[in-house]
Amino acid sequence: MNIREHLATKGLKRMIEGNYGLPVVLITPDGTTISTDEDGNTLKGQVLYDHDSLDPETGDLMSTKEIRVTLRKTALSQIPVAGETWKVSIPDDPSDTDTLTTYLMNPDESPVDGQSAGFITLKPKNVDQS
Repeated sequence: MNIREHLATKGLKRMIEGNYGLPVVLITPDGTTISTDEDGNTLKGQVLYDHDSLDPETGDLMSTKEIRVTLRKTALSQIPVAGETWKVSIPDDPSDTDTLTTYLMNPDESPVDGQSAGFITLKPKNVDQS
């Protein structure tokens, strides 16, 4: 890894896992649990519980409850791909990081992949939504 890649990786880690990073546990289709990063520390990611988007009919800004979990690809020993059914456990409340709730990832929906940036964004659903 050259110096530019090293600095970019450190910056991405600070951005995603810094002060607001929350614990994340991934469960692969074969049941393997991924709860630590490449250094053996607790796997952390950026967890957004809702997001703003524009209503295509009115142009108004609307808030949608849709969880998005962003993780560094280098922190993962295995990376989800479309067609696989993974589970992801995250805190329901950012202030209570000890209590994790497990969500399913839709196997028909491909993870959003920041190819050149080195991150992956997952959009898990409640069990009753999948």
